[in-house]
Amino acid sequence: MVFADRQDQPELCQAKHAYAPVRFEALDVQAGQLRITNEINFTDLDELAGQWSVSRDGKVVHREGLTLSLPPRSAGDVTLPVGKVALRTPGEYFLEIAFSLKEDASWAKAGHEIAFAQFPLATRTRPKPDKPGAGLRLSETQDEIRVQGGQFAYTFNKRSGRLSSLQIRGRETLVAGPRLNLWRAPILNELQNWGEVEARDWYDIGLDMLEETVDTVYVERESPGEIVISISTRASAPRFTAGYKNSYQYHISADGTIIIEYTGTPFGAFLVRWLPRFGLQLRLQEDIDHFEWFGRSPFETYPDRKTGARIGRFSIKVSDQYVPYIVPQDQGNRTEVRWASLTDKNGVGLKVSADFPMNVSVTTIANFDRAFYPFQLEEAGAVILNIDYSITGVGGTPIPVRPQYRTYPQQYRFSIQLEPLF
Repeated sequence: MVFADRQDQPELCQAKHAYAPVRFEALDVQAGQLRITNEINFTDLDELAGQWSVSRDGKVVHREGLTLSLPPRSAGDVTLPVGKVALRTPGEYFLEIAFSLKEDASWAKAGHEIAFAQFPLATRTRPKPDKPGAGLRLSETQDEIRVQGGQFAYTFNKRSGRLSSLQIRGRETLVAGPRLNLWRAPILNELQNWGEVEARDWYDIGLDMLEETVDTVYVERESPGEIVISISTRASAPRFTAGYKNSYQYHISADGTIIIEYTGTPFGAFLVRWLPRFGLQLRLQEDIDHFEWFGRSPFETYPDRKTGARIGRFSIKVSDQYVPYIVPQDQGNRTEVRWASLTDKNGVGLKVSADFPMNVSVTTIANFDRAFYPFQLEEAGAVILNIDYSITGVGGTPIPVRPQYRTYPQQYRFSIQLEPLF
């Protein structure tokens, strides 16, 4: 859980949370009622500094200190005055409580956090803004479909069945448009003989070599302010009979928003019990490298290793979120993401949201699955963005991923929104 240079690995934060000596249970969150258990053997809880806060969309709107006397190995109920916090502004609200060291200790400085918990408090829905009713221009050739608005122009390639150009405010943002992605670079737990060796089965059916062939492409103008492009494809590896039938419906509005309604249906015999992931992947220009998101973090999380991370709003450069595992492997996933954005230095880029809690990861590395040492890693010349409906967890060294954290070869249906940022 610690790298050779004494830096923390992401799983250390999850272990810390699992072993935290202060526990929190929600009794009535809206009324601020919690049960707190002090599992420390010889220390009263009043020797720690407590605080509680309320956040809206990842930003703290109220914070207070908390002093609580609770003897060792005992539990007590507390009522926090959350009623004083106005929850009228649209957004997602969380109640957070935490305890930290009051003074320096031999092993940590004052302020070091001992335990925390977050609880959903309220959600106030934003009214949907009115979309422009007109202004879309449509042109079509034998090979392309082009949709243009005031500050954007989108091009679809009929032969590849993919979005091939995404021009926003005059600049090209896209390298490669959305496509089905079932692959991730195997983690060590999936490569070693102490477990299922899942990666061997994934390679055997060609999940790392999926190719899409186009069946049909249709375009229609639903209204003066909406154009729908429907594309159906088949994805499978060369010489393999199992794969996915894919239906992509791109709903393009006059404000530039694209809603992708996707349905994937498996065909053939998948000779694996579960998949690495299921989602869409696209590639953006490499200078679109400012990554911001609202979800769990600040470190990487996976479905079975996430409760030690807060839900909040975070930002970082894409290259700075690289995790230096000794053996290169999948990394950087963020769970329960409400929205994420990638922009250049001028703020031009894309914002992604969905009708489900997304798993999102970004990287500039092309060959995590083909490198044995970090010095062998190669730049992709693009920012690779993965938007996953489901991603398989990481499991444990001798223990495979539990069933509820696996991605199964079944039908998937979801909707993703791409919003241009001008």
